[in-house]
Amino acid sequence: MKKIFTVIAAVLYGISFMTAAEIRPAQKSVIAVMKTYDSVDGVEFINIGPMLMNLARHSAGDDGDFMKYLDRMAVFSASDVPEKQMRKMVDDFQASLSGYEPLLQASEENENVTIYIAKKDEKTISEMIVYAQDSELAVIVMKGEIPVSEIENMASDAMNM
Repeated sequence: MKKIFTVIAAVLYGISFMTAAEIRPAQKSVIAVMKTYDSVDGVEFINIGPMLMNLARHSAGDDGDFMKYLDRMAVFSASDVPEKQMRKMVDDFQASLSGYEPLLQASEENENVTIYIAKKDEKTISEMIVYAQDSELAVIVMKGEIPVSEIENMASDAMNM
């Protein structure tokens, strides 16, 4: 009887992985793509973990209200990178963004900026990515538990400026 339960548990465990893989195919995370290109000349990459985010929150005081929602932040920029290398980076970032929902897109002349999000639930954003591309490439990743209402308030404030 114990063997039967073990076999059933193993099969169910395997099915759960198969189902998860079908829903969202294996892909590199945006931060993993950033790390891939960290050593390329012309690339700058900063990955700020929970401990440093906590220090930044305390240093910012009242000016860092939005930062209280963030657990991790990563900033990537690429400039003066050979065209072939830049195309590869853009392709890899685009592939890593396939599971995210575009929230906002803006274009001006040759500059394109898109904000992508991943939601934890209907009221909470778990990840927000700012992706900007022109002759340079810039990507900012913010992870945490960001209330959707906070983003709505920020957008409203920006419209009233």
